[in-house]
Amino acid sequence: MTAKVNKVDKGVLHTVSNSHYEELIDKYPHLEGVVMEDNDKKSELPIHLILGASEYSRIKTETKPRIGKPSEPIAELTALGWAMMSSGKEPGLSNVYLTRSSAADYEQLCILDVLGLEDSPESDQGSMYGEFIEQLDRSEEGWYKSGLLWKPGHGSLLSNEHRSITRLEGLVRKLQREPDMIDKYDEIIQEQLKEGIVERVVEEPNERVFYIPHKPVKRETATTTKLRIVFDASAKPSEESPSLNECWETGPPIQSLLWNVLVCHCLQSIALTADIKQAFLQVCIRAEDRDVLRFHWIKNKDPSTIEVLRFTRALFGLVQSQFLLAGTLKLHLENLRERYPVEVEEILRSLYVDDIISGGSTTDEVQDLKKTIVTVFGEAKFTMHKWNSNDPQLESENVIPVDKQQSYAKQQLGVKPRCWDSRGTRGRT
Repeated sequence: MTAKVNKVDKGVLHTVSNSHYEELIDKYPHLEGVVMEDNDKKSELPIHLILGASEYSRIKTETKPRIGKPSEPIAELTALGWAMMSSGKEPGLSNVYLTRSSAADYEQLCILDVLGLEDSPESDQGSMYGEFIEQLDRSEEGWYKSGLLWKPGHGSLLSNEHRSITRLEGLVRKLQREPDMIDKYDEIIQEQLKEGIVERVVEEPNERVFYIPHKPVKRETATTTKLRIVFDASAKPSEESPSLNECWETGPPIQSLLWNVLVCHCLQSIALTADIKQAFLQVCIRAEDRDVLRFHWIKNKDPSTIEVLRFTRALFGLVQSQFLLAGTLKLHLENLRERYPVEVEEILRSLYVDDIISGGSTTDEVQDLKKTIVTVFGEAKFTMHKWNSNDPQLESENVIPVDKQQSYAKQQLGVKPRCWDSRGTRGRT
């Protein structure tokens, strides 16, 4: 007999309580002559193979099943040997209890997690945050530094160098059609070089190398950053090879639920909001992983000279950037919980991606919270800005109009800017 099975990369699919077959055979006369090969004495026995009804019908034999009284076990001879099963009835139990317990057992056995078709706490997603914490370093200045989290057995990652250069040539031609666009584009990159967000490549690449294409995105309504450079980590070198994002883990969701953040603070008499400036770019990437964050640009604004740069930070557009940021912030806040127990708990309740949505009952209370927020995030080189409140005293450091700037979280949610009036109610500005 041949059969096709799906192999699951797990040591044990599921376990069941040991029925102690020898004791059952001695106890029930109708089981006389039944020989069970499994005499394991452990309290829990592993399930190594799950057979569907169609497969089980193929291994049945013509031997008459050994059936006793209701609630007594049934034995049946199969092509694989004797099998023993419950009659499906248990004395002293109501039908309702049987229905609920049987359904729960069946669901536990058949959920995707048990069959290995979904990530489980025993696989990458469940343990990833712990592994992330173990590898996270911190510099003497306070910066957090992480490696990139690769999927085990991901496809072969090609360099994408040729396609990157081709796309750069098209980008330069497009920028040249608009006055001063190359100057503005280059100004952003030069500023990132100055701040250490980007660095020039001077050494040979390691075993993994990728060149990320990029393009401009203009926002005419913005007052400070009308032009942004967006990097495409989902670009593929070819139809057969994976993109950079497809080779990375996304990480488990560890940030607070937006609904919980909003509900916790919608009734505060004094509101306070802010967000982390360039939040993703404050998480450093280890040098050994930076070669997959390479990109091409023209040197000294000369289209005939192309240079290779690479990011040193977790840029926006990477599929795991949100997890790297959330994991870094969570660890940083937990490390400060002993020093600021009340404030850290409030920040964790109030934090959604790069936004803080908080408040309090009095101006002094919220002012103290604001100072602590600045201190706590400042220790990890995160800068808080875009402060907004229905109390003017709490907005003294805000120099960016509330209706002109959007944080990452608001952009993703499509939330239009709002503010609080002097009565503590929210309305469109």
